[in-house]
Amino acid sequence: MDAKKWEILSVDQKIWIPTKEAFYYPDVLILPTPPLFYDDRKDIITNPICIFEVLSESTKNFDKAEKFDNYRSIPGFQEYYLIEQDKQLVTQYIINSKGNWELIEYKDLKSAIPMNCVGVELQLSDIYEGVEV
Repeated sequence: MDAKKWEILSVDQKIWIPTKEAFYYPDVLILPTPPLFYDDRKDIITNPICIFEVLSESTKNFDKAEKFDNYRSIPGFQEYYLIEQDKQLVTQYIINSKGNWELIEYKDLKSAIPMNCVGVELQLSDIYEGVEV
């Protein structure tokens, strides 16, 4: 990954949701540099291309449905990852060339997840390293 081209954020950064006129806190997000901010605020991003959410019992349904639906209203948003805590499973949503979202599940620790938006692969074994499920 070209460090000058992308930025990875995981703490206290909000994402602007145009359809809700509100914001969400994602677990991890990737955005091109320079970041674009909402209303000149340095804590609200408007241009994420990739978002990761770690699912918990209390947020799982919201992250899979309403939150993802709202994230899709962000111009330029391309990839969404849901990471299960209680089993080895990563669900990847990617937008295809026709503008439709496709779902791909990764369960095998030997799986390599292509992150097309940044041109790298993420190993499932790296995500779950040190995690007991």
